[in-house]
Amino acid sequence: MNLNSLTVKWVEFGTREYYQTLAIRNQVLRKPLNLQFNRDNLLVDKEDLHLGVFNQTECVACLIISRIDDTKTAKMRQVAVSEYYQGQGIGKLMVIEAERRLKAQNFIEIQLHARENAIPFYLTLGYTLVGDWFTEVGIPHKKMIKPL
Repeated sequence: MNLNSLTVKWVEFGTREYYQTLAIRNQVLRKPLNLQFNRDNLLVDKEDLHLGVFNQTECVACLIISRIDDTKTAKMRQVAVSEYYQGQGIGKLMVIEAERRLKAQNFIEIQLHARENAIPFYLTLGYTLVGDWFTEVGIPHKKMIKPL
């Protein structure tokens, strides 16, 4: 797979591309935990930034950036890469683009809640573990941060 054949772009809430990112989030993050999206989950998305990675026909990866209150801190969430595309650098590509945009908007820090299997990935990108384990969506997570 050639990363040059993919398109990385910010998508607007409610568009066709947004619903494609929603499908990836559901497939990769929700279905394995027997969870489904509900109306409240999606209302939160309205105020967020949505990044998608697309091949010629569909979305293959995505993430969301949420502003934390009125601060210059953002939270990265719902990072998902379709199984076929995992391990090929797409996650790193998305995180770098998210950090680039946040820096351009003068954010000073990015936070995330990492599932145990994702922690090594974020450590290689300069994120630091903070605090104790906690449960989110029924599974263990650790908070991670990175100054921008």
